[in-house]
Amino acid sequence: MCSYVCVCMAVKFVIYYFFMLWPIAPIDILEEYKKRCSASTH
Repeated sequence: MCSYVCVCMAVKFVIYYFFMLWPIAPIDILEEYKKRCSASTH
């Protein structure tokens, strides 16, 4: 069974892939997701 961490990693991977395809997207979004991930995991 996939835990929240797995979903978090999947989301981060999608965001990273989307960021590579769309360089216009700000890095702040990726950072925010990272912060949410860390806050949720801890």
